[in-house]
Amino acid sequence: MRALSLNQPLASFCVWLQTLDPGTGQGVAEKEYETRSFGCSWARKIKPETIYIHATGFSKRMRELRDKNPEIFLNTLRAHGYEDPRDLPTGGIVGLVNVLGSLPTETIRDRLSLRELAFGIYDTGRIAIRLARPVPFTEIFLCKGRLGLWTVPEELHLTIEKSRRPK
Repeated sequence: MRALSLNQPLASFCVWLQTLDPGTGQGVAEKEYETRSFGCSWARKIKPETIYIHATGFSKRMRELRDKNPEIFLNTLRAHGYEDPRDLPTGGIVGLVNVLGSLPTETIRDRLSLRELAFGIYDTGRIAIRLARPVPFTEIFLCKGRLGLWTVPEELHLTIEKSRRPK
């Protein structure tokens, strides 16, 4: 199985449940799209699959996003019991999502919520990766992340899957 490394708090926002969709009963994530530059070839070609979300530290770029909409970021953190994004888990896998595909940001930007717009860079010429059916994990599975989409070591994948089985 593959994983995508994201800076916190965006990694958690991708797997935290905002609400349940009344039509499907599926969880809707706080963040439904992950954005990448158009030059990111894997993002343009991504096909539907289930992936893990790996959390890395809180970067300068995340501070810049947060500072544009501090209230949205803070309210989302507080809704999940956090005051400071630096308290979020890092250095491991925090959940999983289904990737539905990707599309140019300009085709969806006008119909996104303020919350979704706050959690990504939707400039013209970028790619939006659609995420669905988030599953947050109750524990972090420590491992080193990588840039882009990467393959999780088989041993770690088996450990995660074993932990998700009913006891």
